[in-house]
Amino acid sequence: MILANDPFLGLWRFKPEESRYEFGPMPENASYRIEADGDAYKITMAWMADGKDIEQVYVSVPDGVDHPFESAAVDAIWMGRIDARTLDTAAKKDGEVISYATRILDEDGQAMRITMSGTTPDGNKYANLAIYERT
Repeated sequence: MILANDPFLGLWRFKPEESRYEFGPMPENASYRIEADGDAYKITMAWMADGKDIEQVYVSVPDGVDHPFESAAVDAIWMGRIDARTLDTAAKKDGEVISYATRILDEDGQAMRITMSGTTPDGNKYANLAIYERT
């Protein structure tokens, strides 16, 4: 069970001036909400990029096990709590990791650094860095 005092829980606001994207459009603004859902995290990401509002929601248990996920691009999500300030997620398709995200909280828990890496459709590796602050 995710505890109420888990340092990842809360609403986070995107800081584009501190972020760097190698692949895809950088959001003009974004929020990242992490909530407890029993043994799982419910993650709601909302952002505006290229003038379009987008929202994505998923629920995953940080137990280090693949869990089925239904979408055209992904069929499993793996999530692991690496330590008290690090939460990793892998999105998989047919057993292969297509993207990997590492969330690291700063010492005081007021900022979250998310590095998402993967391979573009044309085979190039990328790493996007998104910085969020707790609201």
